[in-house]
Amino acid sequence: MKRFFNNKIIRFKFFDIELEGNINEPMDKEIFLFNSYENFQIEFLIKNIKKYNSNYFIDIGANSGIYSLIVRNKFQKIIIKSFEPVNKTIIKFRKNLKLNKKLKNIKIYKFGLSNKNSQLLMRAKNKRWLYSI
Repeated sequence: MKRFFNNKIIRFKFFDIELEGNINEPMDKEIFLFNSYENFQIEFLIKNIKKYNSNYFIDIGANSGIYSLIVRNKFQKIIIKSFEPVNKTIIKFRKNLKLNKKLKNIKIYKFGLSNKNSQLLMRAKNKRWLYSI
C-alpha cells in the first residue's frame, strides 16, 4: 500500500468524468478513496438545472473544474463560465478537461469574482497571492 501512495498523481472517475489529482490533496483523496465529494450539493445542482431548464452555469471558485465538468457531462447545451484565480488549479482544471475530450465549450477565466472592486490576499497551503477583483 505504501508503494502505491508513493506516486502522488492519481486518476479516477467521479460522476462519470475522468479526473487527475494528487493523493495528498484532501479533495482528491476523498474522491479517490470513497467516491465522495459534495455529492449532496452536486445532486442538488443537477436536479435544479433540470427543474428550471437553466441555460447558464457560472462556476465561481471553480478549482479543478469538477462542478463544471459534471454539469457539462449532464447538460451539453448549457453555457458554462468558470472563474478561478489560482493558476495551479487552473492548470489542473485544463488537464481534467483534456482527459474528457468529449466535454467542450467550458470557458475558464483566471480571476476571482466579488461584488466590489478590491485587492484580496488569498492563502492556500502556506502560499500567498494578491489578486485584484
